[in-house]
Amino acid sequence: MDGFQKRSELKKDKIKQTTIELLKKYPPKKVSIRDIASAADVSMVTIYNYFKNKDGLLLEIIRDLVEDQLDNSKSIIYGEESFLEKVQKLMNEKSNVLSAFHEEFITYVMKEEEIKHYLENVHIKESSVLIEEFIQMGVEQGYIDSAIPTSLIKSVIELYRRDLQSDDGILANYHDFHQLNNHLINIIIFGISGKK
Repeated sequence: MDGFQKRSELKKDKIKQTTIELLKKYPPKKVSIRDIASAADVSMVTIYNYFKNKDGLLLEIIRDLVEDQLDNSKSIIYGEESFLEKVQKLMNEKSNVLSAFHEEFITYVMKEEEIKHYLENVHIKESSVLIEEFIQMGVEQGYIDSAIPTSLIKSVIELYRRDLQSDDGILANYHDFHQLNNHLINIIIFGISGKK
């Protein structure tokens, strides 16, 4: 990579980081290319040249987040902790990533067609294999009842994902996303009785 390419990549990274910081404070609809350019100290033309438009920029940010999350999930799943510790870490990681953003971020990106398409056709396929392996670990270690089909467990996870994408999703509108994930962990592992 020559000097020009390095400077170009650094500028792109700065634009993405600046956008992430703005999306933590403001709803995506309120963050404009002009706001991003001003905060990143670049021209609007530079942003359009790198990302085409705001949706292109958001898609690239989502791709980066998803790739990081998949890498982190793999290191947790294949780590040395107990199955329950892994479940806790996986759920906390997801909630920490999402709760860092403004509360409208999740519903906004889930409605963007290109992002939705990417998540459904790339992320879901890659994570599906990982989920199956993780469920199998839970069965082998006695945490998941072997009588419950893997397909049913995956369907429950899919219901959660679809709810987040829905216009009238229940979970996406929950007031405290981090607390929601903690409750979901308990329901998934211990059921609604709460017996441990």
